[in-house]
Amino acid sequence: MYIDPPMHGAGRAAFAFVSRHFSSTRYYGSKDVARVGYYNDPNVPSGPTQDTYRSFFRMNTAPVNGKHIIRATFRTYEVYSWSCSARPVELWHTGTIGTGTTWNAQPSWRTRVATVTVAKGYNSSCNDGGVDFNATSIVTTAAAGKWADLTLGLRASSESDTFGWKKFRNNPVLEITYNTKPNVPDQRSAMVGSAQGVPCATGTAAPYVTTPAPTLRARVNDADGSKGQTVRAHFEWHTGGAKVGERYTAYVASGTPVTAPIPAGAFADGARVSWRVRGQDGTATSGTSDWSPWCDLIVDTSRPSKSPSVTSADYPETPEGGDPVPAGGVGVMGTFIFRADPADTDVGAFLYALNDDEPGTATVVPVSAGGTAVIKATPSRNLLNTLYVWSRDKAGHLGPYRRYEFSVRSAKAPMIHWRLDETTGDAAADSSGNGHHATRVAAPVPADGPVWTRGWDKGGVRMAKGGRFHSQGTGLIRTDRNFSVAAWVRLTDKTNNRIVLSVDGAHRDGFHLMYNATFDRWAMVMASADTAEPVTYHMARSDGPPAMNNWTRLVGTFDAATGTIGLYVDGRPQAITSTHSAPWNATGVLNIGRGKNPDVPWWGEVDDVRVYDRVVYPAEAATLASRPVVAEGHWRFDEPSGTTALDSSGRGRHAEFNGAVMRYEGWLGGAVGTGLPNVSAPAGTAGVAAVPSGFVQTAGPILRTDRSYTVAAWARIVGTKHSSHRVLDHGAFKLVYDQGSDRWAVTMRTSDGGASAVTVRSDAPAEAGAWTHLAATYDYGTCELRLYVDGVLQNTATNRSAPYVGQQLIMGGQGGVDSIRMDLDDVRAYSGGPDRGRDRRPRGAMKPFEPNRRRT
Repeated sequence: MYIDPPMHGAGRAAFAFVSRHFSSTRYYGSKDVARVGYYNDPNVPSGPTQDTYRSFFRMNTAPVNGKHIIRATFRTYEVYSWSCSARPVELWHTGTIGTGTTWNAQPSWRTRVATVTVAKGYNSSCNDGGVDFNATSIVTTAAAGKWADLTLGLRASSESDTFGWKKFRNNPVLEITYNTKPNVPDQRSAMVGSAQGVPCATGTAAPYVTTPAPTLRARVNDADGSKGQTVRAHFEWHTGGAKVGERYTAYVASGTPVTAPIPAGAFADGARVSWRVRGQDGTATSGTSDWSPWCDLIVDTSRPSKSPSVTSADYPETPEGGDPVPAGGVGVMGTFIFRADPADTDVGAFLYALNDDEPGTATVVPVSAGGTAVIKATPSRNLLNTLYVWSRDKAGHLGPYRRYEFSVRSAKAPMIHWRLDETTGDAAADSSGNGHHATRVAAPVPADGPVWTRGWDKGGVRMAKGGRFHSQGTGLIRTDRNFSVAAWVRLTDKTNNRIVLSVDGAHRDGFHLMYNATFDRWAMVMASADTAEPVTYHMARSDGPPAMNNWTRLVGTFDAATGTIGLYVDGRPQAITSTHSAPWNATGVLNIGRGKNPDVPWWGEVDDVRVYDRVVYPAEAATLASRPVVAEGHWRFDEPSGTTALDSSGRGRHAEFNGAVMRYEGWLGGAVGTGLPNVSAPAGTAGVAAVPSGFVQTAGPILRTDRSYTVAAWARIVGTKHSSHRVLDHGAFKLVYDQGSDRWAVTMRTSDGGASAVTVRSDAPAEAGAWTHLAATYDYGTCELRLYVDGVLQNTATNRSAPYVGQQLIMGGQGGVDSIRMDLDDVRAYSGGPDRGRDRRPRGAMKPFEPNRRRT
């Protein structure tokens, strides 16, 4: 069904009447009734006994401008007539009215619109009532001409006949029934199965579809929709210039998408389908829109029959049945050329994936002239790599994949390695063996740097307010290809941007590894162009703000194959990366401590700078950030007596007994027994509580728990396992016996002061009465918490937000009157990364041990 055409009630915008007797009097805007005709009444108590009147109404017809007018009725209400003898009254189109309108200054009477013979309002025989005039013709003219308004006048046909004297209310309505021609349907597309939105296109851009019976789709619109007007679509489809079929949809609300399925059998494989659509609102004379432009579809029901060919000069294919041809290297970009088989003439794109045979995760590259495509890819692993490539025709069919195997050399060592371990002189040696040494350029004030100083590992340089090192050669890396840079840095000032590493272009730096003061973040930055004009800076940023005066490992990477700029901070990949799709090559010197702009020099220390002509990946970045394993504390408990446990690490971090701590024979010499209550409540004594159980505690914090660390201890549960017991507690983590699960466990908080935490438990129950070696490690680079029991890795958990809690290290304790006894021996704490080699045992000075050597 469709809704009747909408209606507009054009209200009165202005009113005036004129009087022949008072020919110069203005009645514009009067609130009196509208008077029409001639009267002659000698009984009038005051004023003239005879007069002639005319009335004018300016009507608001602008809302229907441009519409198709179906009918228009000028509706008035007569409240008085001279008698019940009907006389004609006329509706005219007049000129406009205004404040100057009088009898002597009337608007022109242009066209008589309608005449109605009527008499209403004299007495009960002809009561007051409505009087309607057909104004369709003049409203049609006004709408077509898009007039701002329409002024209509009322006058008696005879202005000498008193029977034509009438009065009307001064608020008539011009009731207009109109229709707006529907809009040409938009959002034209086709649907093929579950695929939505195959676009409308023609000629060489016509899309291919996999079925001869697609569903056509368009959205119908009608400007009268807000008035309740409904609309339908009329689709028709052709081939070879001949109409094949059509479909009318149901009437729907304006703005609704509608569909028309082409019936099966209408078209064959290879047919070009041309279709169009128009909207209809059911109005006979104005209810159909223009036809839409043509849309074309090409039916293609067959897929490519052959796999594409793949070639690469950078990474040659391993011959079938032959030996691999090692080439390139991990992180080194290579170029690959795809070519469609000559038998497949409608290939529109290739899909490719490196070391993944799932096309759903593949990258799409369009086919260029000649059925080829050139792509760049960077292998992230050595030895065997496999590139999977599919041809995809223009309808979306995938052909059989091509498996291209090639061999990749191991990741190359850095092409430049400035250890900065020199203590004097103006040169920094390149220890890579490539001879790319750097020259020291002093600041205007030599004390501002670069100054040789202690670095992160051995020597380093300190800089402030200028000065730099720069490479003795130019063009050492190509910033339009893959590269990475790394440095240990210690930032001492945040008042401005601080550039650690850069390479000179003609106008801009090819990259910055830097502290960005605007974001308060570490950043790897590349400029969009080497120009003096304003440029866009593509920036990878750290997840959080840098901590001042802390050594931090920064690694910046650029993969030209994908355009990805990445950043690692202390071995962790940062979430905010960036894309630089049009890299350019900076051919100048490499700089340590500043960029081309000397106003933002580095402030702080720099050490161990490395430059790679390849991408550095997460595992390597984590290794680069591994800190030396340093013994931060070692408590043997071998003292013969006393309440102090001496630190044998050489750090002087001795620990004190608290509460009831007893000395016993341990696994390796002496040991301590913890967890026993100091004083039990005497039997029958009310109100006396046990003194807290015994434990051993350092005077201050031992580890930075927001970085990598390892803790270890020999532990023995004495007696029954009837309660939980602490082994080690450093605030951010606890190594415990958990009675609820009957397991050894390490728990690590995920925020400072928060209740959330991650927990790792042993595989088997804890064994009472037996000495057990426990070790817990946290690897900041991989965010992994690990638990070892007797040297065997148990389980792991991920904690990406390890907090620093400046609490003393507590050994044992956490018991009451009913506490179990926990003996401890040989407690150790190490800062730095765990060993990632071999059996993944925690790295450090702990002696290897065998389970069959356990002593009870």
